Amino acid sequence: PTETTVTPSTAEEKEGDPLTLTCTADGKPEPTFTWSKDPGTIPAGIANNNAIQITSLHRNDAGTYTCTADNGIGQSDSATSTVDVLFVPIFNHTRDRYAVGRSEPVTLECSAFAYPPDIVYIWRKGGYDI
Repeated sequence: PTETTVTPSTAEEKEGDPLTLTCTADGKPEPTFTWSKDPGTIPAGIANNNAIQITSLHRNDAGTYTCTADNGIGQSDSATSTVDVLFVPIFNHTRDRYAVGRSEPVTLECSAFAYPPDIVYIWRKGGYDI
């Protein structure tokens, strides 16, 4: 096979949105296609020969998808698509309560992860920014 391509070559979609990756290649006899993903594996049922169809993206679907075309003649050929999945911040587990003495200092911690990772933290007490 020659001129193997995956469309889109890059995708940036929101979590929950659908995504289809399509692989094409020229060759005689017609090539067959196999898919792989880095990191991780491709869930069963979403790869159908030359296409991957994800009905509802999850953050774990992010990665580089590789399509390999092979028709048994010469060397196989590959192409990739990089998929980024945008998702809202998710808080890491933090402490709910702090026991401190009166007039003692305390450090409150807050952390979250998201994609893109640009997170703005706003601290409030009693409904007011602090």
